[in-house]
Amino acid sequence: MRYIGEEVDINPLFDDVNIIWIKREDWTSGNKLMSNPAMWIEFKGHIYFCICKLYHFQFLEEFSDWDNFDEHNPGYLEFLHIMKLKPSFYKLDYGGVMASDLDDWCKFELDFIKNWWREKQINNVLE
Repeated sequence: MRYIGEEVDINPLFDDVNIIWIKREDWTSGNKLMSNPAMWIEFKGHIYFCICKLYHFQFLEEFSDWDNFDEHNPGYLEFLHIMKLKPSFYKLDYGGVMASDLDDWCKFELDFIKNWWREKQINNVLE
């Protein structure tokens, strides 16, 4: 799995988070392609990557196969569903990510990470 940051023990509530993106996290293990549900959230001024390591999508399975799950417009039900899968949380390490192989990241992820970092730096100066 690509480097994101340190694993942390948090238990966010829906009202305290901003869901940035729900996605499939695809990675290889030996000669096997693995795919897990994942979610990017903003929580208490930081960005976290949540991955459900205990749940692996079956061949051709998609979020659309799950009842009442809208990955494109996530809300309370989608958040609750992901949380029931007991995700692991990783606190974003901006410097570590930018120093890693950026080919492991999609443009959308890099864009929202860079935008978040820029806003965080501006807010730090203004405080």
